[in-house]
Amino acid sequence: MAEKWKSHNRYDLYTQITHEGDEIPQNPKGTMFESGAGLFDLSGVHLLAATVDTVRQLYHGTLKQKWMKRIDEAIESNAEFFSEGPEGPWHISRIGKGSGYRYKLQNNELGITILIKRFHAKVEDADTHVKIEVSPHRIRRDEAIRDSSLPGVLQPAMDHLASWLMEDAKPAGVTVHMAVDVQGWEPGKDFMEKLVTRTKAKKDMRGISHFDLENLSEIATSYDDGQSFLFGKSKALQLAVYQKTRQTIKFDKVDYMHGVWNEDSGGWFDPEKPVWRIELTEVSAFLGAASI
Repeated sequence: MAEKWKSHNRYDLYTQITHEGDEIPQNPKGTMFESGAGLFDLSGVHLLAATVDTVRQLYHGTLKQKWMKRIDEAIESNAEFFSEGPEGPWHISRIGKGSGYRYKLQNNELGITILIKRFHAKVEDADTHVKIEVSPHRIRRDEAIRDSSLPGVLQPAMDHLASWLMEDAKPAGVTVHMAVDVQGWEPGKDFMEKLVTRTKAKKDMRGISHFDLENLSEIATSYDDGQSFLFGKSKALQLAVYQKTRQTIKFDKVDYMHGVWNEDSGGWFDPEKPVWRIELTEVSAFLGAASI
C-alpha cells in the first residue's frame, strides 16, 4: 500500500476545538488522522481483535510406509477414526483432488488438521506430502498459555506431528493469516478504486451469491447484499476485506467469535453492529527455511 497511516499527523478532538493559534499540537494517540485528502475522525472505529487467524505449514520428506499402510487399511474398512499416533484419536477421511492431498486426519479438540499424501507425487518419493493446518482457537489457546513466542510453542508441536508421519521431515512452506476485526467502519462503494496497491490482481465480489476462497481461511459463505474484496495472489501477499459477522453465522461460530471480541475489545464490541475483517495472507515457500 502506498500510504502509511502510521506516519500521518494525529490529533485529538479536544485540542482541535480548544487550541488557539495557527499550529495545532499533535497527539500520537489521537483518533484524528491527517492525509492529503483531509482530516479523518476515526474515534468511532473500534478495534475488536488483532489475531493470527490460521497457520498452514507444509513439510517435505518421505512418508513412513508403516503409517500409510495403516491409514489405507482404516479408509478401506470405512473406519471413522484413526486412534494410532500422537494426540489421537483422529477423524479420518478421503478428500478430493481439489485439496491437493489424498487423506485428512482431523482433531477438532486439538485444533489441528493434517493433510497427507500429495496427489501428484508418488507415495515412495520425497515430496511435500504433509500439510498441517492449525485452527484459530488452537492458536489462541497457545498464545494464552505460552511462556515464549507463538512459534516457540506451535512450531515444535507441528514438527512432532510431521516427524510421526515422515522421514526427514523439513518445513517447506508456510501460510499465515493475520486478521484485524473492526466495528464502526465499512468499505465504501469506491473502496476498490481508492485503495492504492501495487498488485494488478483485484476481485470485487459485491452482490454475488457465493464466496469460496480456500486460501483465505476457508471462507465459503453466501452474501446477499454484502461486500467482499480480494487483492493480490494466493502465492504472494493477499489482502481480503469482508464482513466477518456473516461468516460466523454461516459456520456456527457466533458464540466463539463474540467471546473473542468481547474479551479483546475491552467492552467495545456491539453485537448489534456488523464486524468487518481486514485479513492479510502471507506465504513463504523456501525449503528448509519456511516455518513460523
